[in-house]
Amino acid sequence: MAWQREESPSQDSHDVLLMLEHPPVYTLGRGSSLDHLRFDPTDPSSLDGREVRRTERGGEVTWHGPGQVVGYPVLDLNFHNKDLHWYMRQLEEVVIRVLGRYGLEGERETEHTGVWVGGAKVAAIGLNASRWVTSHGFALNVNPDLSAFEAIVPCGIQGRPVTRLCDLVGTETWFPPSAEQIENAARVDGTDVTASNAADNHAVDMGSVRSLVMQEFEGVFGLRIEVVDVDAAADGSGDDDLEREIFPADCEPQLLARLQADSLRQLELTRR
Repeated sequence: MAWQREESPSQDSHDVLLMLEHPPVYTLGRGSSLDHLRFDPTDPSSLDGREVRRTERGGEVTWHGPGQVVGYPVLDLNFHNKDLHWYMRQLEEVVIRVLGRYGLEGERETEHTGVWVGGAKVAAIGLNASRWVTSHGFALNVNPDLSAFEAIVPCGIQGRPVTRLCDLVGTETWFPPSAEQIENAARVDGTDVTASNAADNHAVDMGSVRSLVMQEFEGVFGLRIEVVDVDAAADGSGDDDLEREIFPADCEPQLLARLQADSLRQLELTRR
């Protein structure tokens, strides 16, 4: 494990935010229907190399993969607000604020979770909580290959498209990253976020979006983010393996599958 929450929540326990890009994987919620898969997960010939995992989150099937900014906050809601609806709306607010930084108007829908732009879903949210300690979280489509969603009914919602930030933001509406964004991106993962390299792929890149997510997460939840060295905080074995099993506290092992260690960012959160 990269970290472990105390069994009994206390003022000394820390909130944690895991930020990562998944290898390609389809995930099912704890009660989601296989009817929303357009392939047979029990038939190896139908899988065609697809990986499918059932998790403990709520919600229907979705896809995770490269090009998504995925955030898994592990928050003790005993010290925030013991209301999962409030918590979900706070996560949506983080994404809405990030979109606003690009001049986009993110929207909520009464009947569905997540964040939408022009009727298309740009961010999915799936949650779980045990003793008011949260797991799972949000996935914001930055520049993924959207063809992966063609094999499913995303989130079980028929006839509704998914979209991505790089298609929503044109160069005419994009602005260069601020000095603060550049500094924060470098602080998290060494990303060199400059106007020149951000101009690729419709001027949206993972480093600058990740930086904005962190800034808005701090503002929405009133927390301060401190970067944690995942390798040093892991099992302490000192091995050089690129892959490790990393599981949030109170979650089933299949939650995250196997992750590339260098694609994971663990962020420790402290109250302001």
